Amino acid sequence: MKLRTIVAVAGLAAMSLAACGSGAGGSGEDVIKVAVLDAQSGKFSDFGIDVERGARMAFDEINEAGGVTVGGKTYKFKYEITDLQSDPTVAAQAAQQAVSGGTKILIGATVSALTEPITGVVQRSGGQVLQIGMATSLDRHVGKKDPIFRTLPSDEVMAKQYIPVLRKEFPDVKTIGSLMINDAVGQSILKIYTPLFEENGFKVASQDTFPSDETNFAPLLQRSAKDAQAFFVGYTDPVGKAVVNAALEAGKAKIFFNRGSVCQVGMEFGDKIDAFACQIVGDDPVKPSSDEAKQWFAKYEREFKTKPNANVAYAISYYDTVYLLKQALEKAGTVDDVQKIADALRGAQYKGISEIGFDESGLSTTKIRVGIVRKGELSVHEGAPLS
Repeated sequence: MKLRTIVAVAGLAAMSLAACGSGAGGSGEDVIKVAVLDAQSGKFSDFGIDVERGARMAFDEINEAGGVTVGGKTYKFKYEITDLQSDPTVAAQAAQQAVSGGTKILIGATVSALTEPITGVVQRSGGQVLQIGMATSLDRHVGKKDPIFRTLPSDEVMAKQYIPVLRKEFPDVKTIGSLMINDAVGQSILKIYTPLFEENGFKVASQDTFPSDETNFAPLLQRSAKDAQAFFVGYTDPVGKAVVNAALEAGKAKIFFNRGSVCQVGMEFGDKIDAFACQIVGDDPVKPSSDEAKQWFAKYEREFKTKPNANVAYAISYYDTVYLLKQALEKAGTVDDVQKIADALRGAQYKGISEIGFDESGLSTTKIRVGIVRKGELSVHEGAPLS
């Protein structure tokens, strides 16, 4: 199966995913090889495309600004973006190919189905390859012996920041119904969120699951609790949108607590719904938190000829993560010793478009905010503090 890639050095990138440019810099140029592994085609590409864009923006900016100074030498990032084609088999092949080619830093993937094969390759390297990714499945591996890092906090940490804000902002909602994708991630979300909803005074009256490719949500809405005053939906934005449409058609509750990023789904429905809540990781193009974020969204739109959508949170996460990686490489003083680089990431913090970082064990300390859309207007709230 053919792996489609982009290779770039010092900001010179091939324009087509179908092509592979050598991108070699000047003779003898010192480079740091990084593989960005995610879906640019297939059912997971909505996530992977934004990941690629965010990482590419940061790599190119750093290279154009002169690169990375490590141990008194200047390096440029030589990054290779591989289309995993939404296929776990391709993910395993791509990771192994990158490692066999001498790459020691792997970035990706966004979804668990593509991440697990990559993680397997990393673990078999015996600590000689570092992985940074976003997928929920990485929660099983971060903070342990392998140099594996997840850019987002665990669902438990996010839920503890999210649910108390929902309780405060929706005091009249007592009963909710959960509608979640039926896979390992969806089951994990229900296991974590359900008791926390209950602890915060919400009664979870029903929990319904469905295949990831489900398109007809009407039967699910008919089965859900008749007295549900809100729905907890997830875990992708397309699912959130489909559930809202089905609930409106069925005459059900018009309040939705989304386990997903940014709030553009809720904005689309305007005053047809009462409220739509979401977890904001990074920033939201609808209501940027700073002038820097506003400028970043404008640059994104210029570079990719498209307005930032709900998935731009993934682009921001990887954009900031690349800068955090640069910081760690400079602190570690090496581009080859993976364990030293991992040690430099542990406890590191970086303020970019968002505030990201890791605690001393390597677990993400990234904070979330809570977005709430009412009648097409977005308000943003700080996530509940963690004790």
